Amino acid sequence: MVEIVMQRRKFVQLAGAVSLAGLAGCSGGTDDGDFPSSDLRIVIPYSEGGGSDMYARQIGGVLEDETGEAITLENHEGSGGMIGVQEVVNSSQEGHDIFTHNLPTIALEHMQQDIDIFDLDDLRGQTIAVYATDVRMTVKNPDLDVETYEDLIDIQDEIDYGTPGGTEMGILQKADELHGFVPNNHVTYDGGADAAAAVASGELDIASAPEGNFEGPIESGDVEPFFVWASSGSSIYEDVPTIADDEMGGFEEFDWLSETQRAFWSSPDASDETLEWWEDALEDTMTSDEMESWSEETGSPIQFDGRDDANQAFEDAIEGMEEDIDIDEL
Repeated sequence: MVEIVMQRRKFVQLAGAVSLAGLAGCSGGTDDGDFPSSDLRIVIPYSEGGGSDMYARQIGGVLEDETGEAITLENHEGSGGMIGVQEVVNSSQEGHDIFTHNLPTIALEHMQQDIDIFDLDDLRGQTIAVYATDVRMTVKNPDLDVETYEDLIDIQDEIDYGTPGGTEMGILQKADELHGFVPNNHVTYDGGADAAAAVASGELDIASAPEGNFEGPIESGDVEPFFVWASSGSSIYEDVPTIADDEMGGFEEFDWLSETQRAFWSSPDASDETLEWWEDALEDTMTSDEMESWSEETGSPIQFDGRDDANQAFEDAIEGMEEDIDIDEL
């Protein structure tokens, strides 16, 4: 576990005491206005250096500036993020601890691993905000002469295909199989960036991962976009075909799985007032000039969808998983 404690921002007191919540522009808090009553903690359920870690550390720094509260960031990786989730679910810190995870990954990992140390129902209503969305994309080596999904099927015995590991990519691989694409050699990598690098180097012919992993190799011309998994398309690569297009298979039944929505959850014992405090603080953070500048500089998408939309997205992920996925077949 790696722990980083951010320094508390110093505030200048003017005449009388000024509440930190007031400085942050947050209207939430407990009934008597004493939240937070101790330091805040963000648990990252993955190792340092990955996408979730990068986002959480950037957001945590700006969040501290916006609220004036000391924030601790901790990595509790393992079991597809379930160890980090358990850390917060069982923390009994009345909302002082939150964690980041992805939709629909959190529901898929919980189901596949048959987790019994906490129930998904414990997290219903506790999703605070969605702060970024990545669309899944398939790219190819520029030397690979394919233009349609049928072309890919025709040469599937001759190509090397790579994806990050994990339940979601396993399901997308299953979707490929259901539509006739069963490559002779499927390689899994620690992350999407590694799969992208393998295509760029010629080690792989094609790879699938969240689109953010391919930005650099696409700009350099080392890989070419092939299609995106979301029928709505990509906001970054608007001209790239989607898997719903006829030439790319024309299927949409896994559309709910085609995006990764990054979100924050609180512990189940957090009150509604505490959740409102977090929601307001995160809205101030995600709409700040500092976050917008960081997004433009790094190419990392950001957004803010509050509690209502975020909790609906969580429910949609659970519903889609239960209707479309037979985990035992993966």
